[in-house]
Amino acid sequence: MKKVLLTVIAAALVFGLVSCGDKESKPAESNAATTTTTASSKKNEAKKSAGVLIYNGWCLYEQRKDDEGVEKMYAVLEAEAGDVVEVYVNKDNTPEQKKAIRHLSDGTESELDFVHITYDGKEYWTRDIFVSSLDAVKPGIILKEAAVFAEPDVLQITKTKLKAGTFVALYGDTNVDFVHAKIYDGSAFGREVYIQRDNVEDDETSIELVKTLGKITKDTKQEVADEIMGLILNEFKLGTDGSKVSSSTEDYFRSFINDVLFGNRTVKISEELISEANSRY
Repeated sequence: MKKVLLTVIAAALVFGLVSCGDKESKPAESNAATTTTTASSKKNEAKKSAGVLIYNGWCLYEQRKDDEGVEKMYAVLEAEAGDVVEVYVNKDNTPEQKKAIRHLSDGTESELDFVHITYDGKEYWTRDIFVSSLDAVKPGIILKEAAVFAEPDVLQITKTKLKAGTFVALYGDTNVDFVHAKIYDGSAFGREVYIQRDNVEDDETSIELVKTLGKITKDTKQEVADEIMGLILNEFKLGTDGSKVSSSTEDYFRSFINDVLFGNRTVKISEELISEANSRY
């Protein structure tokens, strides 16, 4: 199912049916053409640990020399929060890191910390603030606005709130009431927090639904949005006895549809598909 959905989305991008709106809403990093990094057999055998991206946007980099022969980091590929990566680790099990100059498309440069990773089988570098690694390595999704806690205790609530649709990286703790997680806040490897368990979903199919639904934005052409919505309804069997996602994920989808119906979300989806989705609830 995942391959079918990704194929449709990829085809839409190739033919220019989806506007690259996300690119403008994130740091304007270089969109230089992707090149393939050829790793030696020794590097392929290097020790790696699981990791999870906690940032959406142009967060995958390659290092290459500029016209003056100075090595710099250039963003070459977009990725999504919640995507699983592998992190190269040192002998002491710490992530392989280095300081390097990041070059932006507007010419701005700054020295930042980067982490060596593989994504979809290829080597890249990413900023240390964009990835969680080692213990917090399972993707999770916030399905409704959630408070953040400093400890697994309702008295330790913070001022931070996470919006529905936010991806987090989960530890393997088994606390009944809270999940232990890392969230993006601009600090290296994310901020360690606790979230009430009822607000978090870690089912792979539910996460895939939320990611796919996130492809429908105000900049998505209607023919593409309709195709994605049709696949979502059919492949995930939403609103039927055979639904492939949790009830809380169904609620998330229903909230999306309600936002469209009441004008709280500006997207271009045919009335027929919105009506069909709404009729299932």
